[in-house]
Amino acid sequence: MSTKPDIDSETFREFELTGWRKVSAEYQEYYSRVTRQTVEPLLDAVGAGQGMRILDVATGPGYVAAAATTRGAVGVGIDFSEPQIELARQQFAGSEFHVSDAEDLPFPDQDFDGVVINFGVLHFPQPEVAISEAFRVLRKGGRLAFTVWAASEVSKAFDIVERALKTHGNLDLPLPKGPYLYRFSDPEECSRVLLAAGFDNPTSTLVNSVWRFPAPETLFEAVSSAGVRMTSVLNLQTPAALENIRAQMRNDCAKYVSGDMIELPMGAILSTANKT
Repeated sequence: MSTKPDIDSETFREFELTGWRKVSAEYQEYYSRVTRQTVEPLLDAVGAGQGMRILDVATGPGYVAAAATTRGAVGVGIDFSEPQIELARQQFAGSEFHVSDAEDLPFPDQDFDGVVINFGVLHFPQPEVAISEAFRVLRKGGRLAFTVWAASEVSKAFDIVERALKTHGNLDLPLPKGPYLYRFSDPEECSRVLLAAGFDNPTSTLVNSVWRFPAPETLFEAVSSAGVRMTSVLNLQTPAALENIRAQMRNDCAKYVSGDMIELPMGAILSTANKT
């Protein structure tokens, strides 16, 4: 079932862009520990290899584009956040990076053999437009693959955050509406949107990963400083509520101690389709 709130696309886009311009280093420090674990499955899904042109949409620090280049492909990354692209260029000189919008790609039709999007889809005001743009720039026979987080029953970090907010927080906040977080966690919704964009043979699979932290406090540090929507939600809580949220998250994370690390099971839904 499609879950589409009434979104003001321009307001939400500006909200996301303003946020991602501020947190490029923090995102790399915290979230890349887990988001990098789906890089190879994404590239496998599009068959990235020697001589292929692979577009990494919402590239962030550039990991997927760089991994495609390592495979012998031409890895090209785009992101609308200038600081993210600057960081990607500093880290991965062998790949090509551009400041650009996923919903208006600066490439000609049928320019790429594969398009990948690693956890970017739900940061787009209009995910259908971005998926249609991916279809446009793919060559016939090319493939699209994208990841989103699985629902909180599988992705324990989200379960911990959501329960702490529900218990102690205020969610009636003056923030722009965005896409439902778990919209594309539903394989039927993924198939519906991909088929509507012109793709064939959509499939969705679960990819398991583990978000590892050095301390129970680290998850709170991550979500309160390294994202956009959740960081904004936490920044608008009262000091008392925020301390209660922090304490509950710390206690819940402590249940996942493994050796000298916190290990939170996470799941990603990897959806693929091809252009015939």
